Amino acid sequence: MITIAGGTGFIGKKLAKSFKDKGLKIGIISRDSRKAVSEVPYADDFATWETSDLKRILNSTETLINLSGASLADKRWTEKYKKIILESRTKPARIIAEIIQTLENPPKLVITASGIGIYGNTVELTDESSPPGVDFLSKVCVEWEKASLIDNPNIRQVNARMGVILDKKEGAFPKLMMPFKFFTGAILGSGKQWMPWIHIDDLVMSYHWIIQNEKLSGPINLVSNNPVTMSEFAKVISRVTKRPILMKVPEFLLNTVLGEQAMIVTKGQNAIPRKLMDSGFNFSYKELEVAIRSLI
Repeated sequence: MITIAGGTGFIGKKLAKSFKDKGLKIGIISRDSRKAVSEVPYADDFATWETSDLKRILNSTETLINLSGASLADKRWTEKYKKIILESRTKPARIIAEIIQTLENPPKLVITASGIGIYGNTVELTDESSPPGVDFLSKVCVEWEKASLIDNPNIRQVNARMGVILDKKEGAFPKLMMPFKFFTGAILGSGKQWMPWIHIDDLVMSYHWIIQNEKLSGPINLVSNNPVTMSEFAKVISRVTKRPILMKVPEFLLNTVLGEQAMIVTKGQNAIPRKLMDSGFNFSYKELEVAIRSLI
């Protein structure tokens, strides 16, 4: 069975459906069991975060995918919310790691979500061997990955460092598209910052690929092999939608309006998925324009 913690979220539901479509058994870990049953009715098993319930479902799980974590974009980053961002990631990861170490029949593979933001703001080409940055998101990802470590060499462990996910209805893409729909297309920040994107279909298939390829472990960048700058990203949307870019929103203004949260769009990583590429993973969407056209 493949069990997903945070399985009622955007990515969790996409993964669960893709696994079910392949005839695999699915487990869901959620704080809200009613919501879980409603959102993922085709799952085979459900568990809460109660210790006994976690032990039960994890003992019958071959692959665990932990996607738990509060949204980065929903609220302003007050000191209180920054604490929630950190603890909503590290606490579940730590609980899972501690419980798995007590099990007689632990999962063979544990994939814990992480973020491409772990590298900070990079201009030079960045892969899994690159060092972490020093900003807030970098530190969150470092602590997140540290909390997920399981002291068992027989368990394959992966930290899935995800980039900006392009999906028609959810995630960042609809928000980035909105100004163009109203003929107010804009380049955010300097435009020179890198945007490590990935199409939702490639993201889902990369999880399948990791599960199937036992040699893959440790940090893995889940991003396209063709990163672009924010300026290039806006120009592609403009070309595809035939809507103009009318303005550039300066970084200082974004910082004023959004506070520290602005770094989500004003900073970026020139990151490539070195491990996926070296292992032979074939991206369905190698070019940004093709990816965007598929979503419009």
